[in-house]
Amino acid sequence: MGVEIIGENGGSLSFVLSDASVSLANAIRRTVIGEVPTLAIDEVEFYDNTSSLYDEIIAHRLSLVPIVTDLSLLNFKDECSCEDGCPSCEVELSLKKKGPGMVRSDDLKSSNKNFAPIPGVLLAKLGKTQEIDLKARAVLGRGCDNTRWQAAVMGYKYYPVISISDDCTVCGDCVKACPRSVLAVKADKLTVVSERDCILCRACSDVCEPGAIKVDGDEHRFIYELETTGSLKPREVLSKALDILKEKADELSSKGMI
Repeated sequence: MGVEIIGENGGSLSFVLSDASVSLANAIRRTVIGEVPTLAIDEVEFYDNTSSLYDEIIAHRLSLVPIVTDLSLLNFKDECSCEDGCPSCEVELSLKKKGPGMVRSDDLKSSNKNFAPIPGVLLAKLGKTQEIDLKARAVLGRGCDNTRWQAAVMGYKYYPVISISDDCTVCGDCVKACPRSVLAVKADKLTVVSERDCILCRACSDVCEPGAIKVDGDEHRFIYELETTGSLKPREVLSKALDILKEKADELSSKGMI
């Protein structure tokens, strides 16, 4: 099995997984979405809320604010040695703001500078006499428990394999039909200019003579697109997901199940 990084930009990552089965490819996707832990607000205590939004609505919005997470510094609360929460398993955040103005995630003050909310998330709009005053608690969790803890979204596709036979008349219809500009006519010859961009729609082969162009997906090679919420960096998410998957495989192997 091999991994080739083909694109990285801020919170997104593109890579190719080779020499793998479909089941493994999907296991990686499911682990990224559901098993990689992150911080998220789990409890909110309101001291004052005279905004136009109910407490429950604000609490829900707070729970979806991504928080920068350092997994090396935190434990799951149910695995921590403390009895009722400590800095090793939870992070306290506070918010106090009076209107008029917008309330954003920037207004949340964290008890630990290593765990700061991602800025710019709009939470509420306050009128002239309105105010929000609250305290929140963030803990580690997994996406399989609740979406608020989902570290990233991820999808994959079979690696495209495009074959052009000698029956091709270079009419150019396939070039016009392709929605991703994968094909081009160069020097009176049909060529593939961006194979990875192919979405396997087969629009090109549908407008050509039968057998002129064949589009298939390689069932042992996959192109992934991963985008994080901002809590963790893309490579951290992928690395942690692979570690989790390996731990589960080792556990099954030790029990003689695989």
